[in-house]
Amino acid sequence: MKLVSAIALFAVAAAANPRSLPHSEPRNHARAQRRTPKYAEGGPTQPAAGVSHSPLYCVTCDRDFRGRIRRSPAARRAFQQRNPCPTNGKTAGSCRGYVVDHVVPLKRGGADVPENMQWQNIVESKLKDRTE
Repeated sequence: MKLVSAIALFAVAAAANPRSLPHSEPRNHARAQRRTPKYAEGGPTQPAAGVSHSPLYCVTCDRDFRGRIRRSPAARRAFQQRNPCPTNGKTAGSCRGYVVDHVVPLKRGGADVPENMQWQNIVESKLKDRTE
């Protein structure tokens, strides 16, 4: 009988306040409500009504499903064929300690072509990314 009354009491309390149920909401629900969505309603390439992007945001760039500017693997391969890796001299594969960087960033209107690419060490790359 006590078990039945405890279940009934729990059901009444849950009906009155559904948040009192264990695991009814994410643990950090209050923080999740304050968080703004990653992209506006209009999608990653179109601003929401009444919102304009900064002039530094490329609206016409081709983007992937995550909203990132789409890059050409063929252009990267062509760059690497012309400019072997500074550490090991290879013209294919990874280059330890270096990344392929766009001289004029794609988001600033730079082309995704080998002529706009350079080898950059990882430390310099991270510093440059902070200012772009």
